[in-house]
Amino acid sequence: MFANIRRSNGVKNRIVVVTSARPGEGKTYTATNLALAFAYEQDTRVLLVDGDAYRHSMLDYLGLSAEKGWLDVITDAALLSAVVLRTNLPNLELLPAGKERSGIPELMSSGRMTALLEQLQGEDRSRIIIIDSVPCLTSTEPAILSELAGQTLLIVAADDTPRDDIEASLRVLKASASVNLVLNKTHPLLTEQFKGYGYNYALRDN
Repeated sequence: MFANIRRSNGVKNRIVVVTSARPGEGKTYTATNLALAFAYEQDTRVLLVDGDAYRHSMLDYLGLSAEKGWLDVITDAALLSAVVLRTNLPNLELLPAGKERSGIPELMSSGRMTALLEQLQGEDRSRIIIIDSVPCLTSTEPAILSELAGQTLLIVAADDTPRDDIEASLRVLKASASVNLVLNKTHPLLTEQFKGYGYNYALRDN
């Protein structure tokens, strides 16, 4: 899957949403480390986006803070160039969410959000955008973002995330072009077992 992201020339396919069923399952950890892994590769630029305007999980995880972000851009309160944060890695940039406000799901599903993502990809066709979203079972926002992305990663905490939560999350994400489950907080020897476990889950209408 990750190789397909690197090779893809399609704008949408180079947008990855990372979510989980509930908080504490490792989505921000996964999103951040995935961004770092891509950023260390040659000729690959990465934009790590904080999709959580309520908790600012990504910036908190990195020990950073910012007053403005993409929410300010799509409401015409800020220029994109003024809110993107540079890092000490030349290929890695950060885009904060901005201040919490009412109507975030509506703003996220607006044409302005789509235009913002198109602008980001238009600036650099090699750029990979990784969005650290809120958990699936706490908001409609992951469903909205997953429709704008080419790839959605659902983080599953080993021995912690209930099967019912996984199935409910997959139903939330059913409009996504591609959903992949990533097992977190587990011993490497359990990886093969999880492959079979993951195949038991399919998107269902009921």
